[in-house]
Amino acid sequence: MPSSVELSACVCFGLIGLLSHLLAYRTSANASGSVAFIPFLAAIVLSPNAAAVVLVGITVLLVELRARRSLLKGTFNISQYTLAASIAVLAFSLLGGRSPLFERTLESSELTAYFIAFGAFVVINKLSVSIVVALNDRSEIAAVWRRVTQGALAYDLLSLPFAYAYARAYTEVGAGWTLALSVPLLGVRQLYRTNWQLQRTSEELLQLMVKAIEARDPYTSGHSRRVAHYAVIIARSVGLRAKQVDRVYTAAMLHDVGKIHEDFAPILRKPSSLTPAERATIESHSERGAQLVATVSQLEDIVPVVRHHHERFDGTGYPARLVATEIPIGARIIMLADTIDAMTSDRPYRLALRRDQVIAEIERVSGTQFDPNIVSSFLSGKGVSQIFDAVARFQASEENHVDGDVPTPRSVRLIRSA
Repeated sequence: MPSSVELSACVCFGLIGLLSHLLAYRTSANASGSVAFIPFLAAIVLSPNAAAVVLVGITVLLVELRARRSLLKGTFNISQYTLAASIAVLAFSLLGGRSPLFERTLESSELTAYFIAFGAFVVINKLSVSIVVALNDRSEIAAVWRRVTQGALAYDLLSLPFAYAYARAYTEVGAGWTLALSVPLLGVRQLYRTNWQLQRTSEELLQLMVKAIEARDPYTSGHSRRVAHYAVIIARSVGLRAKQVDRVYTAAMLHDVGKIHEDFAPILRKPSSLTPAERATIESHSERGAQLVATVSQLEDIVPVVRHHHERFDGTGYPARLVATEIPIGARIIMLADTIDAMTSDRPYRLALRRDQVIAEIERVSGTQFDPNIVSSFLSGKGVSQIFDAVARFQASEENHVDGDVPTPRSVRLIRSA
């Protein structure tokens, strides 16, 4: 049975956890962000037993009742937090962790136990979210896991010392001062919130710019967003790291940004064949797009990708006639994604191609238009099925007059985890 001292500590950090949840920031209509995991972990360190698990469950229950969420979502949130707390308590205890309430001497084994418990809590929390999102979106759990974790990993690591510091502070100065020391939680919360707001603003500006470009061409509405979605799938199929995938997504969203110039408008709307001069103007969009992207310092690394996304593997593309691996890998990926979208979209002169026709055409020009290694990795994995599932969703959304926006690699936050 937990002692009265442990129960008092749980109550103290339960109040701080409740405050943290009440100060959660909204990330979407269905999601919010919170730093309540910090006081929860402090409670686990001080009371590594059932009391801490019950505390976490009751605190989240109160938050869910106040938020009036649906029974399903509320049950899931309570379950994921209590499961994470249970695993963390188990890990801390099995690794020899002892509560600072009874063991004032700090030993290296205690810190090791805490680090493992912290990791277990965060991993179980995020893994639960990833599984639910993957099942809901019919995506791979690993892919969703990367999206859920990559944006917050650095901030989770930055939070690592806070929970232990709160636990130690409680043993030294008591509950009153510990409650007062909860003010720094607001700083951590603001850090998370600012990071999320910057990401959200960047994504919205990206969407706004892309829609402005596509408004000039009635036949390619949603084109850049579809290409970005397909490029992400291809990038993952060839094993790019999460950060690289994110940059490929951004480059794909902006690959046609050069067409925003006024002299492209009449050409894009022209129903007949293009003259050689008009063709030359159209082919200048990649270079002009790269010049526009280069004006944003944070996009400097994707400038070559935007510039060379029409280069062909055999060196017959434009604007620089680069060959093979001279072409940035992001540009090679976007070339394939761009072509897939062209083949799977209806055009005035033909209907969208079937899956077998698209695959046959990709195989036919592998090694000339496309990087054969990218084609091989893409066709041999799950990427093909994922892309054609996405094609079907896009086509259905267009038939129902629904906007075709898709989640970015870092924007899956159905239920915000620790």
